[in-house]
Amino acid sequence: MRIFSTLSVLALISSFATAQTNFLPEEREQITKFWSEPLRFATVVPESAAKQGLFVVRQSPEGSFWLWNFNKLRGLGKVPPTQSAPVVPSSTADVSASTAKAWEAWLQAKMKFDEYQSAVAVNAENRLGGFPVVAEVEAPDPGPAPADLVAFAGEPPKFFEPVLPNEFRILFDDGEYRYVDNVTVPKRYAYYRFRQGVRASGKPVKAMPDEELNALFEKAGISPKMCKTMRAVSLLEGGFESVNTYDTGYLSVGVIQFAALSEGGGSLGAVLAKMELEYPAAFQDHFRKFGVDVSDTGKIQVFDTDQQQELEGLDAVLRIIEDKRLTAVFQRAGERSEEFRISQLKVAYERYYPANDVLQLTTSKGPLQGTVSEVFRTDAGIATLMDRKVNTGGLGNLNVILTQLAEKVGASTLAELSAYEYELTEAMQYRHNFLSDATLDKPAEPKVRVLPSRGNNGRFGRTGIRKGR
Repeated sequence: MRIFSTLSVLALISSFATAQTNFLPEEREQITKFWSEPLRFATVVPESAAKQGLFVVRQSPEGSFWLWNFNKLRGLGKVPPTQSAPVVPSSTADVSASTAKAWEAWLQAKMKFDEYQSAVAVNAENRLGGFPVVAEVEAPDPGPAPADLVAFAGEPPKFFEPVLPNEFRILFDDGEYRYVDNVTVPKRYAYYRFRQGVRASGKPVKAMPDEELNALFEKAGISPKMCKTMRAVSLLEGGFESVNTYDTGYLSVGVIQFAALSEGGGSLGAVLAKMELEYPAAFQDHFRKFGVDVSDTGKIQVFDTDQQQELEGLDAVLRIIEDKRLTAVFQRAGERSEEFRISQLKVAYERYYPANDVLQLTTSKGPLQGTVSEVFRTDAGIATLMDRKVNTGGLGNLNVILTQLAEKVGASTLAELSAYEYELTEAMQYRHNFLSDATLDKPAEPKVRVLPSRGNNGRFGRTGIRKGR
């Protein structure tokens, strides 16, 4: 339950001030007292420094963002985080294959040069302190970026940089949590945004005892069949307590990385709102008493004990990224609160389980309308669509693919397209091939294909039917 003081209402009416009074004065005092106790928080040299060096080489957020924009301009949309963008993609951009290859050659040389320069700088600092050095793979300066590349995507920044990571230790009464910032990411990762961001993978869902996990799904009201599909997809994300504050999700938590995003609420706000509504006592014990709350509109809220102010939405999320004590609140809740875990599962089903999503096709035989489950009837097919929906927020160009298929085979109903589920599942594959998952039932592989075989990077040939973005 949220309580507003008369003073807060008057302040809101009179000035639309940004300061909030969601937390009562006595709550503010209690939160401040808790976090000011000795040993609650410390910043130290990472333990890894003894083997890896105090200074290290990392990809730069600026370089990552440039790559993201470069991919977008080439018509790639959201490239799966597990993959690198193709050198010469299918694109709506007016870029020839020869030009794209020339850009790629320069980019590879530029990245190697930036990494080499960063290693030299890192080793100079580490030698001064008697720390280990990193490998220096000498690479020549590729010179200025091609003028047409700069005109297309802007001046490329440095893709690598020397950094000094910090380790943060947060102590609750029932456990300690540790994080290191300046995280490592794959080369050419296009989603790295915050140097001060951290990650904690937590206990993978696959490592949880079946009895424990099945009990959570049952309490969330999710059937065993749906449970099997959702488990398969959640393995691509993390555990209930996983936390990530370094990428485009801003603050991502839980089994399918519920994200706050730049709006400061997102699917993570929905999880918190559900927990507060259905399990208010548990929400108080695991979030609010440590300074984390959620608004009636699903915006994350925090009490910043350093500045003695309340923040909401994006400001609150940025504070969580900066203040590792608040980050740890989410990890601890994922470990210790059954109610938080159940809330995650409920929101995952409500938002991302695609079986009941409505499909509307316009064909020469007239409109075809129904649900996803009329076409995708197996675990593998549903898991493939859920994987895409979790990571991109939608089902890509599924409607386009289905419309083209319906025209090709002369379908009069959506149900007729279920005969081609295997090929459709191949077409919609995003991060993982669920057709190869032995734990899932799957459609029969066709003896004669209607859709062309997939080419490089999941794209199809002349029909224009290709993997959705």
